[in-house]
This record gives sequence, structure tokens and C-alpha cells, in this order.
Amino acid sequence: MPPSGYDTYEWLTEQGVYIIEINLYSYMSREEALYLLMQAYSKIHNMSLETMSIIDYNMIEDGNNISIAYKDVLLRGANYGIIPLVNGQLQPQEEVTIELILEMLTRIVNKIDW
Repeated sequence: MPPSGYDTYEWLTEQGVYIIEINLYSYMSREEALYLLMQAYSKIHNMSLETMSIIDYNMIEDGNNISIAYKDVLLRGANYGIIPLVNGQLQPQEEVTIELILEMLTRIVNKIDW
């Protein structure tokens, strides 16, 4: 969790995790959320996302539904087993709350409950 007195959005930005949306009561697509989680993962493990190889480009069955801006990062995450798939599907357009994503990012950055 961010230190007392810090806004979660500002704190994550200072940690190098950049979020496009800031309305905590709106929704974000699953693909956007997983993209942010991959940024946090790469930061925690001190590795560049670009150095992660994509072995199976067809691993995500509904990969054609993923926005081009997120596709390579999500393929890397799925290939490395970081992003869980359900029956080979990512369901990229499913909505999740930004509040939940910020909480998950905070836990990743702080290594809480690992």
C-alpha cells in the first residue's frame, strides 16, 4: 500500500507504473489491466518486457480481440505463464474496476501476500 498521505495513482506513477485512467469508479478492460500488471511484474523482477520471447503467437485463442497496443506484452505474459488463460482465452474486453487493479498493482509493487 502507498505510504500514509499518498494518493495510490500518484504513488504508482512515482514507482514507474503508468496508468491511463484515473477514475477509480469507472471500468477498465481486462487487456488494459493485464498490461498494467505486466508493467508492474517487469519492474519488480527488473526485466525488460521487450527481452521476453514470444514462443507461441497463437497461445491466446481470442488474441484477435486484443488491441494492437497491448498484444505483444500480453502474449509475452501468457507465454511465460504470468497471465492466466481460461481454456486458452484471455477475454480482453471484459471489464474490471480500476480500484481493484490499483489494489493489485500496489500489492505487486510492495510484494504483499506473495
